[in-house]
Amino acid sequence: MQKEIGKDDFTKIPGGMPGVETRAVLMYTYGVKDNRITLPQMCCLLSENPAKLYGMYPSKGCLEAGSDADIVIYDPEGSYTIRAASQTQKPDYAPYEGMQVSGKIDQVFLRGQRVLDRQHKIMENTGRFIARTKYSL
Repeated sequence: MQKEIGKDDFTKIPGGMPGVETRAVLMYTYGVKDNRITLPQMCCLLSENPAKLYGMYPSKGCLEAGSDADIVIYDPEGSYTIRAASQTQKPDYAPYEGMQVSGKIDQVFLRGQRVLDRQHKIMENTGRFIARTKYSL
């Protein structure tokens, strides 16, 4: 889909590959469940560390008084098979197509408001720009 934008000019092709939608379940399946990392380490890798790297900590990346209360409720008992056809993201392929993963994201809260419940979007486009400090990525 999006790659067709650059069929006549490759510089217009969006970079990278799809993955943000499956990042947490893959880290849980092949990290936590396989005892390669702990659950607290997974939380740091997915939340606290990026918030610090991009200069958004402590409003993002932690659950403390004054932070934004961005929360993911993860169901470790769930499971599913990754399929491009069932992704929310736009690409028409999934690099992990056919992989069985352990667990699934049950609910997502953004600034304390539930925006996703069992794969059903409740609210969309509720993000906001966060100005970062000088010299942060």
